[in-house]
Amino acid sequence: MDILPAYKMVQDSINELSKVDRNFDSIFQAATNFLTFANSKLEKRKLDIEVQTGLNEKRIIANQPLESAKDKFRVNVHNMVMDQVVNSLKQRFSEHGSLYADLSCLDQRNFAEILKRMPSDALQHLSGWFKKFDDTVTKDQLQTELSDFTRKWENFQTTLEDEYNLIFEMEVSDSVSDNIQQSELVELPGNNQRNKCKSCKKCIVCCYFVLQKFNLHSLAYSNLYHAYKFVLTLSSSQVACERSFSKLK
Repeated sequence: MDILPAYKMVQDSINELSKVDRNFDSIFQAATNFLTFANSKLEKRKLDIEVQTGLNEKRIIANQPLESAKDKFRVNVHNMVMDQVVNSLKQRFSEHGSLYADLSCLDQRNFAEILKRMPSDALQHLSGWFKKFDDTVTKDQLQTELSDFTRKWENFQTTLEDEYNLIFEMEVSDSVSDNIQQSELVELPGNNQRNKCKSCKKCIVCCYFVLQKFNLHSLAYSNLYHAYKFVLTLSSSQVACERSFSKLK
């Protein structure tokens, strides 16, 4: 999936969660209905088990305002959990929309659109990251190199050897960055092998290895090469979504 559609799906999820983050009554009613249904099934099976359908009311202490167990659960559990979920998603994704748009420009699937019209602010956010390492890199330089690379991409991919395989486990870990841990490589469902690119010529990995294979990173596309290298060193694994909610534990 392209980065931008994935980002938009996350934004839609945030918006939908924000609409129902205080809809505790309907959730409580649904839980009560389910527990009532479960107890009826247990009773039909003549099992000496009954699931509690209400919240325990604590003993009221003198001179303290009356507060039901339901209201306390609403404020201290439900609202806090929903706020944490929404805020975690916003901090992890919403604040980086410009970066995701820049990374999407580097995807070969978007080269046709780049050839038609390069957005005026494309790669601006990405160039800001580069200033931490090289303050001479500008947005215009990255745009110029990307435009030239996209125009010549058809020629580059036709000269590639059909037999060469781009394997994440071996070549990315050696050539891209030592920061990519083998344990973080994506495993395909139902497949015990590492995710491999069979020279598809349609992904960011192929673009990176084309620049490397033909030594285009030395002068012609030096800044663009580092841009692809930066993208491939970003942490990405199937447990990233679980880590984003670690604060809820």
